[in-house]
This record gives sequence, structure tokens and C-alpha cells, in this order.
Amino acid sequence: MAELGLAVVGAITAPDLCIKYGKRLLQACAAFRNAEGELHERILSVEASWMQTALGLDFVKSVESVMNEDHRTMHYRILDMVFTKLKRVILILEGLLKKPTKMDEAGEDEDARLAVRKGKYVFVKSSLDEAIEELEQWQRKVESSLFLIMRIMDNQVDTELVRMRRETSIVASIPSAMVIRDGLRDDQRQYGLQVFLKKSELDAMARTTLPFCNAVLGQRAGSSKQLILNQIECSLGTSVEIVKKDVRDLARKLRHRTPQTFGLLTCKGVVKDETKIGPLSEASFTLVFEKPEGLTDPRSLRHLLTAGSAPCSMSEKLDIARELAKSVSYVHTFGFVHKNIRPETVLTFAGAKTVRRSTFLVGFDNFRREDGRTYLRNDGDWTKDLYRHPNRQGPTPRDDYIMQHDIFSLGVCLLEIGLWRSFVRYDSNCGHPIPLEALGLISGGVHIEYPAALKEKLVEMAHNELPACMGSRYAQVVHTCLTCLDPNNVGFGHEVEFQDEDGIRIGVRYMEKGSYSPRFIKDALLTVSWFCSG
Repeated sequence: MAELGLAVVGAITAPDLCIKYGKRLLQACAAFRNAEGELHERILSVEASWMQTALGLDFVKSVESVMNEDHRTMHYRILDMVFTKLKRVILILEGLLKKPTKMDEAGEDEDARLAVRKGKYVFVKSSLDEAIEELEQWQRKVESSLFLIMRIMDNQVDTELVRMRRETSIVASIPSAMVIRDGLRDDQRQYGLQVFLKKSELDAMARTTLPFCNAVLGQRAGSSKQLILNQIECSLGTSVEIVKKDVRDLARKLRHRTPQTFGLLTCKGVVKDETKIGPLSEASFTLVFEKPEGLTDPRSLRHLLTAGSAPCSMSEKLDIARELAKSVSYVHTFGFVHKNIRPETVLTFAGAKTVRRSTFLVGFDNFRREDGRTYLRNDGDWTKDLYRHPNRQGPTPRDDYIMQHDIFSLGVCLLEIGLWRSFVRYDSNCGHPIPLEALGLISGGVHIEYPAALKEKLVEMAHNELPACMGSRYAQVVHTCLTCLDPNNVGFGHEVEFQDEDGIRIGVRYMEKGSYSPRFIKDALLTVSWFCSG
């Protein structure tokens, strides 16, 4: 009972305490206005980051009444941690300030009279860096909660966004929040966007294949600008009109201008190609994506895994994993299931000033709306079945496709990234795909006709091999993804338990799982399928 009482008190006071101490933090930062070098950079970073968080806190307080109980409770728990981390940063900063002397007190304001103890900074530098990093990690979780609110279809959210657009700069501070809100709202502004391009534009492009990748490069004659092309074939028996509507809606929602925010390339438009063959017709659609400015050397994740180069560092692998998780989460946020997550549909680019590669999800060959019709048939290709949940493998899958099936596919990719071993290799002579021997698909162990056994093999690899490469927490995250539909999975378990109209409950559950995970999961898997509604 005592613990419950403390939790309730903390929940009630956390938002106001964060706002109050946030002002104290900004006052402390103001005292460092003349600081130089590293200290100056740290102070600016803290100040800018907190000002954005404060705007988010004000907004969440204004729409608190429309949050469900689980979400509100999780939000307060996050704010309790923000308050704890905030106090630590303030104490360290204030400890660097000298008290004003009597000579200093003549007519100067208090902040100006505070001087920095430069000598002491050397001794607290590492502690300050650690405290700032921890605070910013929890601040990102506040932003995650804000994004989750964007999923709530309530007029009060729109009313408050309009008010805050007039009164503050929250929309400018977190533009991706408004992109999400607009993407979820099927209003006349969305329907007015023209996304279909002339087929002649596509026909005039020179195309270059990318090794081990679903997408291809396109380039107009006389232009140095490259485009990424992703073709979607309408399989026999599917409704061309339904596919057309889904492709159009996806293209509209990917017209954003911040591809690295979402891990999804900016869509320039879509081209429809239809050929009449007697009474029948064959149709395909090509999504035309812009290549992000400043990024070069496009390579699929499969290409990186099979290149034979030295394994990535742990930080590089975490970056790829985090960004892929983010990509999947935003596909779900916009109301779609991808159905094709594997290394061939993950495209990476090199940056101009960093060794870090930016990661994007492509390969929308089989995507559909989350509430759209699912077809209980597959291609039976083992190289694709490897990334499918056992109940979705083979030419006639047992279950309808749901968002958690994407999470399973993500888990297989995260396992591959962590081990940095390609589960599919290609014969150097004929290019024939060969499974990694450790999977047991060639001889002994498991066979592809036993999907459940293959899944258990993947779970076993995550348990036995992954901790040594990436740590136990990363391995735990992969295990959770691979077992996301298992009845005994404490993270997800029975999907029906978490269903609600806006998909908030399972989003909160992902945030809960994220709080026990490594940094990449703090940044991304607390967002992976926030909006997964089964």
C-alpha cells in the first residue's frame, strides 16, 4: 500500500514538477551564457532539447483527458524518471557555479553574478555527459508518448494542435508529429493530392539494378538526380482497384520531406501500367521515391551482409537495427502492413561526413492496409518464408496477416544484423540461393517443411549466440519479436487483450518493453508498432 501511495503521489505531481524544475534548468543554463568550447556545446544541447520537451509536456497536459488509463499511467511513469534525471543534471550544473561575492552584488542580475568554476568542470565532465545522455533518453520517451497521442482520433487533439500552432512552436519543433496526424486523417486535403505520374516519365528513365535488392535505381536522361523505383505487381485474383487505392494512399502518406525521421523514403508519386490481354488485364504500379540528398552508395542490407567485409562495429549494427525498427513502426503508424520485411527490402546509404549508414525500408511489393483483405496464399519461396511467421509460411498460410507478423520478420532481421551473418547466401557460379548451414535447412536439424522447428532454431540462436555479439538485452528484444505471437509471451501474448480502436494499448506495451532494452530499443522499439492494433 505504501508503494502504491508513492506511485499515486508521483503520478499526480510529475508533470508539474518537470515543468517547474525545467524552468530551473533553463535558469542554470542561462548562467553559462559565456561558457566556451565543450561546455558551451553541452549547455546549448541541453537547453534546446528541454525547450522542445517543455512544449510537449504542455500539449500532453491539455489532452490528458482523452488518453486511456494505460497510456496515462505509462506517461506519468516516464515523467517520474524524467524528473529524477532532470534533478541530477541541475545539481551538477549548479555545482559548477560560484556563489556571488559582495563585490559582485552591485546592480547586476543574479545570473550575471554567477561565475563558472572552470577547474571543477574537468572533474565532473564525464558525470555531466552521462547525466545529460540519460535525461535526453527519457526525453525521447516523452516524445514517443506525444506521437502515440497523435494516433488518438479525437477532435480535442486537433483543437489543441490548432491552439498550440497559434500560441507556440510545438508543430515546428516536432514536425513529424503533424505528418503522422495528417497521415492518419483521411480528409479532403489528402484526397486532393495528385500522386499519379505519367507512364512516359517512367519509360524514359534509365534503370540500374541494385544487387540483392527489390528496388532499382532510375535516372532521367540529362539529369544527375537518381530515383528509387519499387514495382508492385497485381497478382492473379487481386482487385486492381483495391491495390490502386492502397498504393495511392501509401504514396500520399509518404509525401513527407523528412525521410530520415521516418526511415521511409520520400515518395514522388506512382505510375500505373496496365496491359490488356484479351478480356483480361495485367496491372502493376511503380512507386517512385526520391534518393535522400547528401547520401550515396545505395546498398541493400543483404548486400552488406554478403559482401565478405569485416563485421560492423556494435554501434553501427545498433544504428541499422534502430532505424529498421523505426521504419517498421511508421509503416504501421500510417495504417499499413508491409508483409515483406527482409534484408532485400532494406536499403542503406552512405553519408558524406560519417561512416554511419542511413537505413530505409523499401520493397512494398505485398503491402496492404492493416484492415484490408488478406489472401491466404504465398509464393512458397523459402528465401522469403525464412522471414515469415510459421503460420504464414508455405503456399497456403494458416492465418490472416496481422501487424505482429511484421514484428516477427523484424525479429529475424535483427537477429541477422546482430550476428552479422547472412541467412541466405548465393552460389558464386550460378547465383543459386543457399541457406546458412547453421539454420539446419540442408541436412539434419530442421527442414523448411517444418516451420515451427525453423522458428525454434532462430529463437535458439538468439538465446545462445546473440548475447556474446550484442549483449543480453539486445538478445532479449530479438527473442520478444520472434515469440511475439506465442501465448506465453509476456510482452505481447494474446493480441486480443491489447486491441482497441486507436491501437494505443499495444503501443503502450511496446513502450513498456522498450524501457528494459538497450539504447537502440529506447530510441526505436519503444516506437515499433506503438500503433499495432492486431
